[in-house]
Amino acid sequence: MNAHTAPTAQRYAQACNDNHPAHIQSEVIYMPGPEPTNKVAIVTCMDARLDVFKMFGLKVGEAHVIRVGGGRTPDALRSLVASEHILETKEIMVVHHTDCGFMRAPTDEEAHTHIEQSLQKANGVKLSTRHLPIQVIQQGDLNRSVCEDVQFLHSSPYIRNDAVLTGWIYDTMLGTIKEVREASAISQEGKGAPAAGDRIARQTGQGILSTEHEVAASQRSLQQASA
Repeated sequence: MNAHTAPTAQRYAQACNDNHPAHIQSEVIYMPGPEPTNKVAIVTCMDARLDVFKMFGLKVGEAHVIRVGGGRTPDALRSLVASEHILETKEIMVVHHTDCGFMRAPTDEEAHTHIEQSLQKANGVKLSTRHLPIQVIQQGDLNRSVCEDVQFLHSSPYIRNDAVLTGWIYDTMLGTIKEVREASAISQEGKGAPAAGDRIARQTGQGILSTEHEVAASQRSLQQASA
């Protein structure tokens, strides 16, 4: 099977084996371990047009890059917990971007309906996706979505109290980035009470709301276990 007829994954694997080892062996072998050397985690979108290493001039090993649909932080929470509490990062950048695919559906309800119809067509089975937080970026309001996601982290009991949180919007067409100062200012406040997370949840929809309820349930379980 030649390169022109091989599945995409096979071609990517061949490119890795042909070109990558020398580059990696000259850098990774001298690194102290899996902890990012700059102690920062970057949460951003899975959009294929975002080359995060080129965007920020990153070198291998400097930062955790956590990519989820829309760059929404509830979806990234599991990885961020490990990033902070196992691999010792101290700072989190939340980066959303213009022309994001998560702006295409006006509401979560319409996004769920579209996905369920696609699933039924592809697999011949009627399934609900209502338990999955989609979290569309409503009306393309990136300032709001970035603030919501930074607030979610600031209110989460699983994120370090002293974590430095900043929010950013990347212009996909221009290649420039700007800070959302209202979002970055959130981490300067005292650690939010659970009510703050609930308020953001009511504004943004069921996705964050269910996550906050899961956090509260986990806290109750821990309290009962220690009682």
